[in-house]
Amino acid sequence: MNTYSKKDVRQALYRVLECDGSFEEKTREALELGKTYLNVDDAYLAYIDTDSKTWESVVCASSTAERVLPAALNLETTYCRRTIERESPVTIHDAQSQNATDDPAYQAHGIACYHGTTLVVGDEPYGTVSFVATEPRSEAFSDEETMFVELLTHLLEREIRRHRQEAEITRQQNIRTVLNRVLRHNLRNSISVIRGQIQQFVDERETDADVEGILERIDDIHEVAKQARELDEVVDKRFERREMDIAELLERLVTKTEQSYPSASIAVSVRSDDDNETTAAIRPSFERALQELIDNAAKHSDDPPTVSVTATLSSETLDIRVIDDGPGLPDSEVNVLETGEETPLIHGSGLGLWLVHLIVADHDGMIETSVTADETMITITVPRSEATPRSAGSEGMTETVEQPLDRYRAAFERAFDAILLVNDDRRIIDANETAGQLYGASQQQLLGRSLEEIFTEEYDSELEWQDFKTAGERQNTVPITTLDGENRYIEYAATTDITPASIS
Repeated sequence: MNTYSKKDVRQALYRVLECDGSFEEKTREALELGKTYLNVDDAYLAYIDTDSKTWESVVCASSTAERVLPAALNLETTYCRRTIERESPVTIHDAQSQNATDDPAYQAHGIACYHGTTLVVGDEPYGTVSFVATEPRSEAFSDEETMFVELLTHLLEREIRRHRQEAEITRQQNIRTVLNRVLRHNLRNSISVIRGQIQQFVDERETDADVEGILERIDDIHEVAKQARELDEVVDKRFERREMDIAELLERLVTKTEQSYPSASIAVSVRSDDDNETTAAIRPSFERALQELIDNAAKHSDDPPTVSVTATLSSETLDIRVIDDGPGLPDSEVNVLETGEETPLIHGSGLGLWLVHLIVADHDGMIETSVTADETMITITVPRSEATPRSAGSEGMTETVEQPLDRYRAAFERAFDAILLVNDDRRIIDANETAGQLYGASQQQLLGRSLEEIFTEEYDSELEWQDFKTAGERQNTVPITTLDGENRYIEYAATTDITPASIS
């Protein structure tokens, strides 16, 4: 018998799930509370894949070092197979007295006591919340105990939805941060070079100007813009997986690479455990990731480049290994591939690799790199078939999440107040329509202007800027000169550390 009152145990549960902590920490503490309340050995939040008939423990609270159940099981050997099929909880307080000793769960694991409830996320069964013991209870689970388990399950459903939303929002914010940094760095630098060379051409009126260099820079801008667009498509579009022959795909990609790098020697091999069946369920974006890796291997290998591409298909996974004899990847680019971490070092070269990381993560896969003096090896591993992501906070979760970034952008454009975004060089990088009206210019005319051009000549804009940067935020009344030469005073409020990615 438990020692909690109905009110006390519910209040304790609310306190657990409202405190700070990771999803796993809060879930385990909630399961511990339930385990004590129901007087059982173990409690589990389990993910269930009904297609593959697998039961997998996501979070476990156990009374001993030896858990009653292992981390993964055949679903058919668990009571949860019955729970996932029902809308109401399944309760067994004494398997022997309830004639359940012939059940596979009792036969395989000796579970004499069980209370299980289906956990639903996004209108689809995710798994179960279950409490088990190897010894029977003296009496059946009460209505109050069942209501507690249903409340716990409902609160965990809410936690999983929130966790997924936070993961998705963080994912999109990271992507936009990368896009902002890459576009700001690469496009600005390349355009500066182009401008300088064109200016030189115009000034000197010479036919031997570096026209080829201009074209190369334009190509660089085009490639960065192309990769940025592809990256944004991966974020905003959720294509379904479809079966594709991996052998044919690799042959097609290698042919494209050989056309771009005619001197490259690229070997392809495909192995399968399924009697030469070489298909796997992938999204269209996966082809782009593989092309990036194969092209990158051919581009950065020795001359002539030597590259091998090997695909291995097991019953559950697709492994693709790309090996080249080049000088290897810098640590910063290895970090991009394996973790997707955004750093100031990730500019043009890193965007393609960041795209690879994002696509593989979108397939619930992983990337491993091995760099030696003789070769660089990159291995991609993804599930061979479509599967519901098992981690509550997986990046691959497809639950619809409202786009807060779009809301920020809408608020920026529709604001009645004038809003400017200014970079560290004190130049305007974005402005809303109201700001254009205030200054007597179009939004486009404001872009690129310095704050010195906005304030009147007599005003010390440098001191104003330094005071603002030191304080982190500032309100003041300052004189400005509009585009048509009119002087006026305006009141402004400003804050630092606002990234363009936050509202773009």
